[in-house]
Amino acid sequence: MAKQNNQDMFDDSDPFLDEILKAKPTRQSQYFQPGHYLVQILNFKRAETRKRRPFIALETVVLDSDVEALPTGSEASWLQMTDMDTSAGNIKNFLTRALNIPSESVTKEVVVRALAQNAETGRSFLAGLKLEIHAKNITTKDGNPFTTLSFIAVPADKQATAQRFSDLK
Repeated sequence: MAKQNNQDMFDDSDPFLDEILKAKPTRQSQYFQPGHYLVQILNFKRAETRKRRPFIALETVVLDSDVEALPTGSEASWLQMTDMDTSAGNIKNFLTRALNIPSESVTKEVVVRALAQNAETGRSFLAGLKLEIHAKNITTKDGNPFTTLSFIAVPADKQATAQRFSDLK
């Protein structure tokens, strides 16, 4: 058996232990890759990056996928930076698709309610809603790769039972 170096050992007087105990838990974001997904919304929220750049995040758990890297049970996110000229339209499109409503039905009340975090759960009222997502890669005008998402509402009568793509038929 190899002898452990004392530097590899962690003892309860290490100041980093206190940092861990005081830290707010965070999760690593994994973004959608090209493919087809059935997801359940975990949260829809407003936040900012460490550099104070504002964004809105859709956090999901994958129920079914044709992407090996994002199997059932994995989490994936969509981030929409809110300081870009396309942001408002992209967020409105998401809300119309997720809620299966016409764009004129996206009122101030709908947006505020979607982004408000429930005092008990800490999550948006969209949490629990199921969606289909089609992700595909495009090339931007600048020649950079970019993944676009198309959101498709899961019919109300299938919300409770849809766990696989086959449940949507």
